[in-house]
Amino acid sequence: MNTDKYPISDTTRMAATYPQPPPYAQPHGAAVVTSVPAVVVVGSNFADTPAVTVCPVCHQNITTRTERSAGLLTWLLCGGLAIVGCIAGCCLIPFCVDACQDVNHYCPNCNHHIYKHKRL
Repeated sequence: MNTDKYPISDTTRMAATYPQPPPYAQPHGAAVVTSVPAVVVVGSNFADTPAVTVCPVCHQNITTRTERSAGLLTWLLCGGLAIVGCIAGCCLIPFCVDACQDVNHYCPNCNHHIYKHKRL
């Protein structure tokens, strides 16, 4: 093998010199802290009944206003009753039963939708 074509170099003589990184200036004075305001819903008992909480929009202590709406459970029960044979109108009973419907919680001051309690 010809060593002239591929000379062996001495790595001890090849010390690379790189410039030092620039010093990072530390700001003097107070540190700037940025934070994103979190929306906190105080009441955790959002179910069938109105809940006491703080509205994230108007920031008032409120008792939520509730409205019922047909949800997935309502439609599944209606379809199940129709398949069983209750076609003459009995399959519409889940739309009249509050326990089968979802509950929407609203702020009574600004009408902001706060929470939806889903049955299923």
